Amino acid sequence: MKKAGVIMVLMCWACVVAAQGVSDVRVKSKAGGGWATVTNDELWVSSQVRDAEGDVADIEDNSLVTIAKAHERVHNGEVYYLKDFVDVANGGSNTFLVVTANTPSNAHLFVTFAAEGESDLVAFKDTTYASTGSAVTVYNRDLSLTGVGTTISIYSSPTGVTNGTRIWGVRLGSGRTAGGDINDSLGWILKSNTVYSLTVENRVAGSATAFDYQFDWFEE
Repeated sequence: MKKAGVIMVLMCWACVVAAQGVSDVRVKSKAGGGWATVTNDELWVSSQVRDAEGDVADIEDNSLVTIAKAHERVHNGEVYYLKDFVDVANGGSNTFLVVTANTPSNAHLFVTFAAEGESDLVAFKDTTYASTGSAVTVYNRDLSLTGVGTTISIYSSPTGVTNGTRIWGVRLGSGRTAGGDINDSLGWILKSNTVYSLTVENRVAGSATAFDYQFDWFEE
């Protein structure tokens, strides 16, 4: 798939000098040639742009449309996600395993959680387990594609879990009716060949709590 890439505007800077009334301008060839003197009549502006792959395209209607890098990755089929909810009983918890593959690439993971009542959310690395539990279905943000990357696998409700090093924790909400949410906008670049765990714990006495969860990632 063709990438939108980083846009570079190919505009002759000499035109700016010419607009200020300078008649002769000395320019140097980008290809390594010598200096040359040009007049205002010889100055020109190109309305072309070059993408990350080196291809040139004209700008239509004298406008340049850009998108954020994260949005570009979605268009390129490079962002994967899962989003769902789970009900956790009074005093109970639910754990997700994030298992990274032994590959040169790393996943840049972003997590979002929301709870309808007071809850704890903690994350660990170097977690061990007896059974991974159920694999969670993952999708490409471009729903016309089926590829979901190769760097991580995510599981729900593993058994025999022993937490490793605690790397992150947050308390959401207060009491039975005051929920909360967390969106870690910077995310984590996960180490390959490592097991991570995220556990949500219901702190509401006498009541089940619903958790919304979302994982987004791309590979680099």
